[in-house]
Amino acid sequence: MKVASRLSLVFMPILSLVLVLMIGYIGLQTEGMLNGYMFDFSGVPVTSVAKRFPWELQMATVLVSFGAVVVYGRFAGNRKTKVFVFCTLGVAAVLSVMFYETIHSTRTNLLAMAFVVGGNSPLTLGLIAAVAAEMIYGKRHVERDAA
Repeated sequence: MKVASRLSLVFMPILSLVLVLMIGYIGLQTEGMLNGYMFDFSGVPVTSVAKRFPWELQMATVLVSFGAVVVYGRFAGNRKTKVFVFCTLGVAAVLSVMFYETIHSTRTNLLAMAFVVGGNSPLTLGLIAAVAAEMIYGKRHVERDAA
């Protein structure tokens, strides 16, 4: 097994979790700006801002998702890495659904809230579907080429 392949096995699940946290943080701040506040690091809405549509955060979401697709396409070359990414994103989605009500009712901290919001984000769910579809298509494509 190549060194680059081993490194991607380690770093791709970590980058997947970082992606979930980034999308969750952006989602929290977007929700807050729409309601007239921003979150501090303890997860409490403290700073009052004018209610507005945060186009900057929406653009950041687009750029983060574009970057995630580019990194996935570049470094998730073998099947094991794709399965690890799929499992990491899937576990994040399941855990976020399990803890959604608890986190939002207690306002524990920003990291936990960002994980929960990022785990059930449409972007994360879309990436899970895209990775699954790519694994299925890749397997059929390899079988078709071998025949």
